[in-house]
Amino acid sequence: LAESFANSNNILFIETSAKTGQNVNELFLRIAKKLPLQKEQDKFSGIQINNTEETKKKCC
Repeated sequence: LAESFANSNNILFIETSAKTGQNVNELFLRIAKKLPLQKEQDKFSGIQINNTEETKKKCC
């Protein structure tokens, strides 16, 4: 059930065990490999904020 949900939503799925440590290192390695790819994809998405606020002199 969980694996099919992950597959249909393009989400990484790997069974792990905190008790035995099974696949815990593998999970972190897979996440680490995907991070640079995700960052590159997100580079051009979203909005761009320019922090170039003009300072204007104001009269009293």
